[in-house]
Amino acid sequence: MNISKVSTTLCTGCMACVYSCPINCITININDEGFYFPSIDIDKCVDCERCLTKCGANRVQNVNRKPLTVLSAYRLNSKLIMRSSSGGIASLIAEWVLTNGGVIYGAIMDSNMYVKHCRINSFDNIDALRGSKYVQSDFSLVYKTIIKDCESEKWVAVFGTPCQLYGVQQYLGKYYDNLILIDLICHGVPSPGLFDKYIDWKEKTMGDGKIMDYRFRDKGLYGWDTVYKISTSNRVETAEATQDPYYFAFIYAKTYRECCYKCCFSNIDRVGDVTLGDFWGVEEDLNYNGNIAQGVSAVLCNTETGRKIIENIADGMRGIETTIEKVVKKNSNLIKASVRPAIRDEFYKNVNKYGFGWAYRNMKFDLYYYQEKVKRKIPKRMKTRLKKILKSRG
Repeated sequence: MNISKVSTTLCTGCMACVYSCPINCITININDEGFYFPSIDIDKCVDCERCLTKCGANRVQNVNRKPLTVLSAYRLNSKLIMRSSSGGIASLIAEWVLTNGGVIYGAIMDSNMYVKHCRINSFDNIDALRGSKYVQSDFSLVYKTIIKDCESEKWVAVFGTPCQLYGVQQYLGKYYDNLILIDLICHGVPSPGLFDKYIDWKEKTMGDGKIMDYRFRDKGLYGWDTVYKISTSNRVETAEATQDPYYFAFIYAKTYRECCYKCCFSNIDRVGDVTLGDFWGVEEDLNYNGNIAQGVSAVLCNTETGRKIIENIADGMRGIETTIEKVVKKNSNLIKASVRPAIRDEFYKNVNKYGFGWAYRNMKFDLYYYQEKVKRKIPKRMKTRLKKILKSRG
């Protein structure tokens, strides 16, 4: 018995199996859709089943844990919060860990627009961790250094999706009291291969050379919102998410990995010590009296370790206690997986056959899409004002 028995529709691509194999007979392959999958050399396999015992898809266990504390929060440094996607709490945690001699593991996007997890041990590199990256990160590069750092007893903070962090837990095989896991409220992940094809298409349509910088979330135009910013050497393009085909497909769950549509981590029994995400809809909470324009994070402290970490950074943030029900209201992936659209297979096949541009132009849209597209063109601050006016009129 080995990893080949695990269905490809359940594999998360965490690659814990690859680095757990004692005889190195498992390698990383990329399928037709551009996702990472393990591939095993059956002739070399000795059926030790170690890969199966480490596989999150094969052995997901309910940790039976609910948040101890739930906060709406944002960092007080107005300059640094503007460089973060939401409330800037992730970078505040990272800064605390580095200040106390620890190391950080998180996703960066390199100059080739490749998203990967890296080890950060200096403030000089922390800026690369800021901001959302809506593509599956290559986690394979960090397993061996994570375990070395955990054994050194320095603080080790790992940021990632719940399935990636579960892969870390399985790979390590034991508890480390110097390890902090910070999971993200995740909708699902498109493939690195799809993002590569999109970047190639985008560079051609922009017609101004290589893309030098890509930000899925930029606050320069409307503040806290889903606005992207793409920079070449001579041009900057900034627009709302629904104006971009890759971003649009991400928001409407059309391009996720198959396991994302049946994700067993989409619940409030979290893997991480801390869970972070956008606190969408916080302006509807009549008890909330904090800043909104620059971004607000939902913070779930799931363990005593997580609660202590948030207490340690309290001087740098404004935190207001709230309830999990309020967070879930517009973060449905805390209680259920994203719904698989019928167009999902067709889109990937069309991208491979006809190219990214053709696949997008021929994508079928429903009425809900057009309604949301109109709504998303209204700046967030204007929406907030309109809601307040309507509430005041009863």
